[in-house]
Amino acid sequence: MLPPPCTVSKRLIASIKLRKQELEKISDINTGLYVDWKNGDITREEYHRMKKEFEEKERQLKKDIANLEVENQDMAQGVTSDNPYFDAFRKYKNICSLDRGIVAELIKVIHIHEGGDVTIDFNFADQHRRIVEFIENNRKELTVVENNKVS
Repeated sequence: MLPPPCTVSKRLIASIKLRKQELEKISDINTGLYVDWKNGDITREEYHRMKKEFEEKERQLKKDIANLEVENQDMAQGVTSDNPYFDAFRKYKNICSLDRGIVAELIKVIHIHEGGDVTIDFNFADQHRRIVEFIENNRKELTVVENNKVS
């Protein structure tokens, strides 16, 4: 009997922890602004400007934390064979050349910049990262079951 697959994302947990630490630090600084203003260390205008900046940083960090937690929940569900990205990945494994169908299914947009630099946005970038992380976390178990890799 195989152990259950590992669906814990160390990368996501570390990112969430880091963002929460940043949020706590920003909140502490924001709280201390009032004392600085009352002590005469900063002007009223500086207080209002800085308070607005730190409140915006707090909102952004809370939004980032929420997004990371959603991604972590998705990761916790594991990878199933009915995942559309996984189907596309299996369908196009061992690609030797590109054709219009492959490009249309796997690539969202291609940006060509001045100087010839190219940036490609893939349709399944987040899913790819999640599946690669899932495979890396479960490499031993996946090797054992060989052809029945993901269910």
